[in-house]
Amino acid sequence: MTEEEKPLTREEVLKMIEEHGGPEGLDLCGRNLEGINLSSETKNEEFLHLPSIIISKGVKPLDLHGIVVIGANLQQAELSGANLQGANLFKAKLQGAFLIDANLRRAYLSSAELQGALLWHADLEGATLEYAELQGTELKEANLKGANLEYATLRGAYLEGFTIDSNTKLQNVDWGHDYMVREEKERWFQAAQGIYRILKQWHTQAGIYDIAGEFYFREMTVKRKALRWWPNPLPRA
Repeated sequence: MTEEEKPLTREEVLKMIEEHGGPEGLDLCGRNLEGINLSSETKNEEFLHLPSIIISKGVKPLDLHGIVVIGANLQQAELSGANLQGANLFKAKLQGAFLIDANLRRAYLSSAELQGALLWHADLEGATLEYAELQGTELKEANLKGANLEYATLRGAYLEGFTIDSNTKLQNVDWGHDYMVREEKERWFQAAQGIYRILKQWHTQAGIYDIAGEFYFREMTVKRKALRWWPNPLPRA
């Protein structure tokens, strides 16, 4: 294994940021960051949190906004709470990464591999996610307002509580042949019904009536499933 192929440690990344004078424009293209802990909270008392990348107590905190990590290996990396606003994560490998509460506003995640990543409460407003792989990704209560998800793959994604708006781009998203979200597959019918209603309304407003019809069908399907699922508490005559 070459030096370039060896996984970078947290300490090495912090040193690189310090030597660079901050994260803005720091080039980590193709570097292996697998398993690295850059979370907002750690048990290590010498490191406080990200976005406050604190090298030691009493040092002015830094963050990772604008960092360049094109094609970097961040599989299963701990990045919860990290400030990655405007970061360039083009084709980054983020499978199974922990990005809970992460600030990814206007981040560039085109063609990023985010299968199975945890993005609960993540702020992805204005982010670019074109062609991103989001199969099974958990986007619970994620902010996707103004995000560009054109041609992204969202098969089996977990979307409970997510938010989108008229500026969100969902054209040509791959929802799978059955347009079924993970909530329905796991029998969370009420949550699934709300998700389908939101997606139906977005596609209707965008004039994409065939896909709106698919989500209307799914909405009605889970509504019927919910009625069958809950037992009738009243005795039948």
